[in-house]
Amino acid sequence: MSLANRWSGQWCVNHPDKMATGAINGEPQCDQCCLKEFGFPKGRLLDAMVAERVMGWSNMSLGHKGDDAYGHDPTCGDLPRDGHGRIKAPAYSTDPAATAEVVKRLQSAYHLQFRLTGYHDDEWFCDLAPFLKEPPYPDQVGAEGHTACEAICRAALKAVA
Repeated sequence: MSLANRWSGQWCVNHPDKMATGAINGEPQCDQCCLKEFGFPKGRLLDAMVAERVMGWSNMSLGHKGDDAYGHDPTCGDLPRDGHGRIKAPAYSTDPAATAEVVKRLQSAYHLQFRLTGYHDDEWFCDLAPFLKEPPYPDQVGAEGHTACEAICRAALKAVA
């Protein structure tokens, strides 16, 4: 099984109504298929998905071995680029400073507030809910991760889905 280094603009072979976000054995697959095969996205795949879906990047792709994520960020001006004119995406799921940018984006563009709601059995829990709502939060989404950064990124993906 290999993860494709390009997924924009293709449709899933198993779910023709869903856009492909990765590939299994060279066949374009949607989130549902990739998540079933690989588990919830982690590492650079998670970073790439956050960059594209939450932060507004385009033309995201993973490096040859899936060890880096590249794309076009409309706000990055003169940052160093690879041979295709793309910028290396921040490590949103592991770097607290990059995760802080995700939180700012959730607050400004999506009007969501976040809370790290706990840590139990080596898992962090994060909840996102719309501003100015009183409990209970019917529109609240939550996620867990091995780190606070990972939990926030996973919750962010759920919130903007």
